[in-house]
Amino acid sequence: MIDPNKLQEVSKANFKEFEKQTSGSLENKLQEVSKTNCNYTEYNNTELSENESYPSIRKQEEDKVQERLDYRQLIQQNIEYDILCQSYRPESVEELVELMLDAICSSKPYQQINGEAVPTQVVKSRLLKVGYEHIQYVFFSLNRNTSKVKNIRQYMLTVLYNAPVTINQFYDAEVRHDMYWGNDIPDG
Repeated sequence: MIDPNKLQEVSKANFKEFEKQTSGSLENKLQEVSKTNCNYTEYNNTELSENESYPSIRKQEEDKVQERLDYRQLIQQNIEYDILCQSYRPESVEELVELMLDAICSSKPYQQINGEAVPTQVVKSRLLKVGYEHIQYVFFSLNRNTSKVKNIRQYMLTVLYNAPVTINQFYDAEVRHDMYWGNDIPDG
């Protein structure tokens, strides 16, 4: 039977036995003895390092949140968010805003657009040019698509990215199409 008085203090014999222990040796040792096996590193004073690093991490996080809020406001102004929400489902408009925000605020150096790696700065620049008429064009294009889309997020991001550089040609083609087919209709 174990003597309770022996548990209070470590005898000199036990102390010598435990003094050079490693982390993988004897499992059941007394708490007082375990202090002899401490890891001494340059990071033992964690109070100081935690107090110094947390404010800077918190500040970085706050800056990222603020950056996202600022870009949200800019995107909403660019696309005339409130007016779009009157013409289209607000949830659908919000999805496009969130998708644009994710791409604009991404910390990745490249993003996949049209199956190609495009520098995030280029994607950001292009998406910040998207306006009200581009979002209308995006919704029109999404509604006309009848093929199965495997990655809807990637597809929508590509459509948004391409909108500023394809919108004019698209509408020109639509007008030519309507004019051509309009000539075949006999006057009644």
